[in-house]
Amino acid sequence: MLLMDKLPIKNKKVLVLGGATSVGRYLTQLLSIEGADEIFVSCSPRSEELVKELGATGIINYRENILNQVLENVKEKPFDYIFDCWGGNQLFPQIKSILVKGGVYHTIVGDKTGSGVESMLAGTAKSIIRGIGSSLNLINYSYGYILLGNKNPGWIDKAQEYVASGKVKIFIDKVYDFEELPQAIEYIDTGRAQGKLIIKVKEDN
Repeated sequence: MLLMDKLPIKNKKVLVLGGATSVGRYLTQLLSIEGADEIFVSCSPRSEELVKELGATGIINYRENILNQVLENVKEKPFDYIFDCWGGNQLFPQIKSILVKGGVYHTIVGDKTGSGVESMLAGTAKSIIRGIGSSLNLINYSYGYILLGNKNPGWIDKAQEYVASGKVKIFIDKVYDFEELPQAIEYIDTGRAQGKLIIKVKEDN
């Protein structure tokens, strides 16, 4: 929710990088609920049917050249927003052609691809620099490196509403006992998680 917080979504053309990741799946569903006109997502061929069920209207095969595929899909109309849940910097050389002027590029991982802690930390530096350029109006789009915080907790209530009503599908991959926390972290770093991991701190009596 923070990736799209306070952005008008209805009738917008959106690209989700990493659409089959845990965050990407929720984001795709939320974009569909909020009325996005076109939702393109990057994913592997094996995840194509799943993300379409969640609301994706176009697919970018991340196993092939992402930039060429994206450029092919902006010939008539650039994207209004790009939400990055995976990482990478392939699009930036042509970003003026890909994003509308004044468009938005939000990332939760920065430039380094992957889904683990190492990827997040390694991508931070360039993202901060790009964010500074955005705040100083040195680039023609808004760039944001989104971190979880409590500055605007109102999105939590909205997310709970969507989940409780069944509009948003929850994906749970594995459940670990608290003593298995190191194994859970190792599994996250593999990038193979297909949903959230649950850590049982204490069994209910």
